[in-house]
Amino acid sequence: MPAAAPIQPSNASARRSLLAMLRDGRGAVMTEYVVLLGVVCIAVSAAIIGLGPKLVGNYERSQGILLSPFP
Repeated sequence: MPAAAPIQPSNASARRSLLAMLRDGRGAVMTEYVVLLGVVCIAVSAAIIGLGPKLVGNYERSQGILLSPFP
């Protein structure tokens, strides 16, 4: 007995389902949030890298003033 051939959808049916998937926008909001979060993380990282040494210097100077016996 020959094996049954797999059932393939008609070309029009496959095209309709593909177009339906392309029009479906359920994941668009999540994608927008991920992109926005990535941009914010990159901006914060750049700010920390740019301002980090200056902030550390200010902190150490303030700490030295506060811990000195005679201000």
